Amino acid sequence: MGIYLPSPPEGRQLIIGDVHGCFDTLYALVEEQIQLQQTDQLIFLGDLINRGKDSKKVLDYLMQLELEYEIYCIKGNHEHNLLTAYDCGMDFFDEFLHEYNSDDLMAGDLLTYLDFCAHMPYYIETPTHIFSHMGFSAAQPRPITDTRAYFHSQSLQISEDSIHNKIQIQGHVAMALSQISKAVEDRPSILNIDAGCYYNQVDGLGYLCALDTKDNLLYVQKNIEKAPRIAYHQSDLSSNM
Repeated sequence: MGIYLPSPPEGRQLIIGDVHGCFDTLYALVEEQIQLQQTDQLIFLGDLINRGKDSKKVLDYLMQLELEYEIYCIKGNHEHNLLTAYDCGMDFFDEFLHEYNSDDLMAGDLLTYLDFCAHMPYYIETPTHIFSHMGFSAAQPRPITDTRAYFHSQSLQISEDSIHNKIQIQGHVAMALSQISKAVEDRPSILNIDAGCYYNQVDGLGYLCALDTKDNLLYVQKNIEKAPRIAYHQSDLSSNM
């Protein structure tokens, strides 16, 4: 369900928000803005796929990077739902891919992509941080937030001591870049870095962010995709938008 990383990396610890199939933007962030080094540790907060036109390219790129760098990909609700849809039969699966603009996954090694998603942890914990797609709350019975609605049949166990005393970094709900930048400066105990990379048609959104946890530095790449727009769900966006 989750993994524990006991030691910080020698270089930067870089946390990247929801990619949603935006390969060109991801590539520019990693290769041009971040300029990834061998000593760095890269953690993705989930929702790598769907919506953008290049889910296949995103997964291919990350699987290639894993061969050379220390990279971890957390499972988001879109990866979880991909696996669930596949278990429902190919007719349902084809409809799922088409609905989320991810038919390109069928052009690659689908079973490898499914295996890659299946082995993603739901969260990563370190001595100082909890990284997850949607976050944890001690106020909930298990305790988790709304993850039961997305990660059905999963019992995500994490200690209340960790939830109360560690910094949480998460994505899932798109927030305006201005809000994220201010929050990074304020150093809150819970930080959302999903700047709605796919949603470049919504004011304040359309950016992919990476947070360097050591230096509290935010790297930002504007969406540079040439992709057709599809409808968004209001639940994907912060209520403060």
